[in-house]
Amino acid sequence: MLEQTMAQLGCKKAIYIGDSEVDILTAKNAGIPCISVTWGFRTSGQLLHAGATHLCHSPAALPQIIDEIER
Repeated sequence: MLEQTMAQLGCKKAIYIGDSEVDILTAKNAGIPCISVTWGFRTSGQLLHAGATHLCHSPAALPQIIDEIER
């Protein structure tokens, strides 16, 4: 579904932001980076166990993490 949406929008790159294992897998399956937020459904430990590569602890930190991913 994510790949279809990106294609329909003409989007060549994206970053997925989510709070669960499903979000991590969705991004992985679409071949895009994922930022896992810790203020949502799962804890940092659960997200890391599920394969999270980028953890974000507050909305204010999102721009910095996005910049790091884009480099």
